[in-house]
Amino acid sequence: MGKSVLQAQSLPQDTSLQNDLLADVFVTPPSYNWSLTSGDNPAPNVFNMHVRSRLLPWQVYVRDPMNLDAVGHPKPGGTQGKLAEFNLASSTWVVPGRALSLPIIVQSGVRSPVTLTGANQLLEYGEPLPPQGTPYAISLSQHVEPNDASLTDTMYHIVIFFEIIPD
Repeated sequence: MGKSVLQAQSLPQDTSLQNDLLADVFVTPPSYNWSLTSGDNPAPNVFNMHVRSRLLPWQVYVRDPMNLDAVGHPKPGGTQGKLAEFNLASSTWVVPGRALSLPIIVQSGVRSPVTLTGANQLLEYGEPLPPQGTPYAISLSQHVEPNDASLTDTMYHIVIFFEIIPD
């Protein structure tokens, strides 16, 4: 199948909540080559999502933001939640490009897995947390169909957006 690259970006965070900040979510950015084969492919590593909240209760949602590439083009339509063809050298989506048949699966600890889409999907929820917050282990999985294209000069790529919202 070849390799896929999964990358996330996050901003540096303080270790305590600001006085005017009710909640935040910080994801330890994974960046690794993920060799995919036909069938189920759990990601090579679990990564952390750190939640801090004074909200009662809070919810963390996850979605594919259909982000813009380096030249301002959005991720191709019809690829919501799916790894889509990306040119790493130019940091651009390949249009029309190829995408895997099935969306990626995101799971937080023992909660039910979430099938990623372009809309918010509930990933985690809870009550107010101590000031230092609480980490949650996030795992990813991708099923590859036998008819999904193997890429050689490009790769499959996705950005996953995490957002905390008061209930």
